[in-house]
Amino acid sequence: MREKSVLGLCAGLATVAVADRLVAGAVRRGEFTRWAEALLVDDAGKPLAARGLETAEALVFAYPYVSTPCFLMNLGAAASPRELSRGDGVSYRWPGGVGPAASLVAYSAICAHQLAYPSRQRSAISYASGANRIAGRSRVIVCCAHHSVYDPASGAAVLSGPAPQRLATVVLRYEPATQTLSATGILGAALFDDFFVAYREQLVETYGPGQWRRKVEGRTVVTPLSRYSKEVVSAAGC
Repeated sequence: MREKSVLGLCAGLATVAVADRLVAGAVRRGEFTRWAEALLVDDAGKPLAARGLETAEALVFAYPYVSTPCFLMNLGAAASPRELSRGDGVSYRWPGGVGPAASLVAYSAICAHQLAYPSRQRSAISYASGANRIAGRSRVIVCCAHHSVYDPASGAAVLSGPAPQRLATVVLRYEPATQTLSATGILGAALFDDFFVAYREQLVETYGPGQWRRKVEGRTVVTPLSRYSKEVVSAAGC
């Protein structure tokens, strides 16, 4: 048993090392923006355990600003690294999923079409773990505002709809020894400045003057989308 544990730990550390090298390459090419590292925690403030995360729905956390929501998803299957391209044509290497089964991925939850996002009142964008009529397949991110569909297993590539580019990736650091996850930066083209312009009034009302553009520091709380938003437009039926 001890030998198995050691082998498992070594495999996990090797995965972390490979992911770190991929991100380091992206940094050199200018596609990765490093932000303050934030530990993902639950509502009680305890570090979120990577093993056994639910697969039925997306989890929401704020990063890199307190007002910019992100999705964390357990795809239930490994997501392999691959070459991607930004909206401006610049290519970069997506590091794939992390966690015990390399199945955990995270993205900005701001739709690349018209910036729909999960607010505390309502979310038109969500993760469909089962089949749905818009995408005709399972395990996709669907924005019911204008039917943009993204594939979280391939770096949030646009599968259909009017979105002009993929969602920005939130790069996660997974620590096998502690089973913890931390957000470390953004990979790809983020839309934060456009988001702030479009929703300034609502964000000020929700987070307060001087607070809505505050950066996340140290830790960020992870909440199931069904509890984060009072109303979630179901991707299965939109």
